[in-house]
Amino acid sequence: MWIYQILVSLFSRLSPLFALVNSKFRKQLRGQINSLNQLTNFSRKGRLVWIHVASLGEYEQALPIIDKIKQKQTEAQIALSFFSPSGYEYAAKKAPVDFVFYLPWDTKSKANKVVQWLRPDVAIFVKYELWPNYLNELKKFGCPTYLVAARFYKDQWLFKYRLGKQLLENFNQILCQDESSISVLHSFYPELSVEYCGDTRFDRVAQIALENKPLDSIESFISGRKCVVFGSSWQEEHELLAQSLREFDDPKVCFIVAPHKVDAITTQKTISIFSEPVNKYTQSEFQSERRVLILDTVGLLSKVYRYADLAFIGGGFKTGLHNVPEAAVYGIPVLIGPNYNQFPEVVQLVKSGGVIAINQSSDLDIYLQTLAKQPRALQSQGETNRKFIEQNLGASDKVYQEISKFL
Repeated sequence: MWIYQILVSLFSRLSPLFALVNSKFRKQLRGQINSLNQLTNFSRKGRLVWIHVASLGEYEQALPIIDKIKQKQTEAQIALSFFSPSGYEYAAKKAPVDFVFYLPWDTKSKANKVVQWLRPDVAIFVKYELWPNYLNELKKFGCPTYLVAARFYKDQWLFKYRLGKQLLENFNQILCQDESSISVLHSFYPELSVEYCGDTRFDRVAQIALENKPLDSIESFISGRKCVVFGSSWQEEHELLAQSLREFDDPKVCFIVAPHKVDAITTQKTISIFSEPVNKYTQSEFQSERRVLILDTVGLLSKVYRYADLAFIGGGFKTGLHNVPEAAVYGIPVLIGPNYNQFPEVVQLVKSGGVIAINQSSDLDIYLQTLAKQPRALQSQGETNRKFIEQNLGASDKVYQEISKFL
């Protein structure tokens, strides 16, 4: 533990130097300083739930829990903290909570200040967030703490040491998002209190699907054609699609490409991969004869999937697979790259036949031809995905049942 204290103190002191050469560190440092100032002015008015997430992905997992608390405890306040600038910047103005802040570095002094200023009634940490000093301070303060949507793997080195057990012992309850995580954790520490709660992402994607807000520009682009959406895609997926499009020429099928990174350089690089003119979402008007639309903006992808007849989720070739349930909830077949075994929900979807792992453009060609000529052949695969999502709803209810004991 003393090694951790030295390292985190060192990082905290060196962060101004890192900020000089790295824009992400610069945003983080500025945000942490501002948050410490804002925390002193934060006014508690009743019961307070503190939820901490690392970044945007964990925020999406926290949203169904936030909504459940707001439904059931209308007087309760919610404070939401981030460690990553990307998550904070996205959620700061739109998160349905009372207070959003950057989590300062996990030094003893800063952890003590944050806990004493917030004085939470319940603290929730999402997925992998394990901060020793914050957990120790919460325990001293007498605040119940929960680790939710937790996942564990056999090769996680931290839990082979005493520090790992000390961290997990600070939680009143650990709620895992899959059964295999419970088995793994019990193989490390059989005596820990662990329960299955499920994955709150399923609740989140179902919630988005119910909103059903039309996107006029997307509808205008599709204009009655079959639509394939490449979501959170990387260069490997763009090259795969570009290669298939050189042979596939059916005018009744169009493509929406939503790159994982959205900036001018990445967008231009994506456009250059295709050997045909494409539309950009941020353009004022679309050329109706073009069959590819680049979604060069953020915040729309989860809503765009509702227009898809087939989806390809990026990251499965090299970088790490992205959010498959986000597309599967709409009852459409989903294609992915070959690297998915670290995602239990995707493994199950592949086994059930609703998600298909492919390796090369010829595999993609088969599905494009099927979509163009025999679209009904894909309906049963899509329906498999819809049923899987429906069968796995309710994780946020289970989390709320646990924390409601203290609200």
